[in-house]
Amino acid sequence: MTGTPTIICRFFNAFGPNETNPHLIPEIQNQVNSGLRKINLGNLTPKRDFIHTSDMANAVSTLLQKVNSGIDTFNLGRGIEYAVTEIVDAFSEELGEKIEIVVDPTRVRKVERMHLLADVSKLKSIGWEPLIGINEGIRTLIEK
Repeated sequence: MTGTPTIICRFFNAFGPNETNPHLIPEIQNQVNSGLRKINLGNLTPKRDFIHTSDMANAVSTLLQKVNSGIDTFNLGRGIEYAVTEIVDAFSEELGEKIEIVVDPTRVRKVERMHLLADVSKLKSIGWEPLIGINEGIRTLIEK
């Protein structure tokens, strides 16, 4: 051991402006911002923990300020999971328009993890809280 404080972060599904990692929210964002209101998706039942990139950056900053010894691991998520349909509903609410989902068989994964939820209690125990809700975060992605 070197004596250097070490923080390991397990990042969950980040979303926000300029997020380039391909996953559900950027896919919906691309289709909606191109004018589509009938969007093509795959599996609709999996639930994921989505965290806005601003909250993620604040979490990392908090960790750098408060963890100053040893080696520690933290989950970076919101601690809330959302189904695909709930994310589409949030886009609909923020647009003020109904979005219809078309299940595209070529996008359906044969093997899917149904739940992915971060236990963020350890991160919250050092004073961090997520500030950006799913609707507020999606609002930052919509081009009206």
